Amino acid sequence: MRIQVTLEQAQDQERGTSPLSIGNGDHYVFREILSQPDIWRRTLAIAQAEDDFQRELWSRIGQGPLILTGCGSSYYVSLAASPMWNDLGAGPAQALSASDLFLYPGAYCHAQPSGTLIAVSRSGKTVETCEAARYARQALGWQTFAATCYRDAPLIEVCEQSLVLTDAAEVSRFTTRAWTAMVLMFEMLLARHTGNAELERELLQLPEHASRLLERYSEQIKDVARTGAFQDYVFLGQGPYFGVASELALKTQEMVRTSAVAYPSLEFLHGPRYAATSATLIVLLLSDGGAKYQLELLPKLKPLGAKIAVVCERAGSEVAANADFVFELQSDFSDYGRMLLIVPLLQLFAYQRALAVGMSSWIEQMVNLPAESPQIS
Repeated sequence: MRIQVTLEQAQDQERGTSPLSIGNGDHYVFREILSQPDIWRRTLAIAQAEDDFQRELWSRIGQGPLILTGCGSSYYVSLAASPMWNDLGAGPAQALSASDLFLYPGAYCHAQPSGTLIAVSRSGKTVETCEAARYARQALGWQTFAATCYRDAPLIEVCEQSLVLTDAAEVSRFTTRAWTAMVLMFEMLLARHTGNAELERELLQLPEHASRLLERYSEQIKDVARTGAFQDYVFLGQGPYFGVASELALKTQEMVRTSAVAYPSLEFLHGPRYAATSATLIVLLLSDGGAKYQLELLPKLKPLGAKIAVVCERAGSEVAANADFVFELQSDFSDYGRMLLIVPLLQLFAYQRALAVGMSSWIEQMVNLPAESPQIS
């Protein structure tokens, strides 16, 4: 039995507006970054309405292990979502790159009981992800579930079930709103399935908080991006925040076309710190789960001479004393509830930094118009 839910609104529905000014000549990726509060509202509204789909989904998931897989940004969706899956009691789950799944199946799936694969691909065309889903379904006999942004994608044909977030589809080749919409959908599914009413309440408030933060910090982000003398970038996060850090490093690599890497926060001290210079920007994603050790890490970073940016719920004295740039979320949410608020801010930083170093033409050419281009809010 094939089940599919397509998350989209009618084309003539009134679209939400960004708190910032968007001109007709702005790059697609800029418009897509700023559209995220509206995309999140629509994603959450439909997630709440799809009770029949969710019952069917959870009846199929949970028979054995769960693997979330993908390539690039889609793999980092898996890295961000799988720790929540376990922590909220819906596990066991793990993230795995699509290529590892079908190239070294014995290393990860040997003698595993029947399980479920969630294959994530924005386009639904990623060759390795399709191959991983095909292997899981045909060779392992697992349930296979596709998460994508396009109907009639090859991945949907490979998998038995699918979740299609068409509203989050993008014209730009830089994944931004599709990434956050997919993570948000998984979070909402988990919150509802596990009866976590507090997390569900927090997620429903995310669009409003994201709009507030984009409006509050847009000029500061532009100033830091355009005046900083950065040549390389390091993003540090723990648990699911490492998945976020990995995606933000990738966005910086792609847009700025420079070196950007991600590490679990404390791993940075074990070798990578020796590569830091005065031209390095270290971005620490401060989380509740990692706060004690991350705050102890901050004064150890300062002597490296790198510039330090901290994204946190609220900045205490340790952050104020050791950070060059601080972005406070001020959400009063849990780690999982506020995690996505970080992403549009630092996507915007990557975009503004790309413009600052002369990459405007590069950004402009990085579009991949589908046959039916999604509307841009």
